[in-house]
Amino acid sequence: MSTLSLFLSDMVVTFPAFVTPSSSNTITWSGGSQAILKRLVTSVKDSGHGTKVCLAVGGWGGCQYFSQACSNAANRTKFANALVSAVNTYNLDGMFASFRVRA
Repeated sequence: MSTLSLFLSDMVVTFPAFVTPSSSNTITWSGGSQAILKRLVTSVKDSGHGTKVCLAVGGWGGCQYFSQACSNAANRTKFANALVSAVNTYNLDGMFASFRVRA
């Protein structure tokens, strides 16, 4: 059994990639993450363990443009369309939003 297969055998969902809202109300990928995500999704889906792969959005440092992206209907639509496009493009099973407010 490969290391990846062993790792996935106990995992139900994995959130391997973070994107952040951008100043243009779309999403920004960290460098090189799209190519890595493609390979990871293929490996996870081929493993046969049924593990789901979801996109993680935001995070502690990734919330700068979240309020702007959600501030009106046009911005929300553009942001949501970018997220749906990423989920569809990379054959993901969903997404997880992690937006934090600093006190």
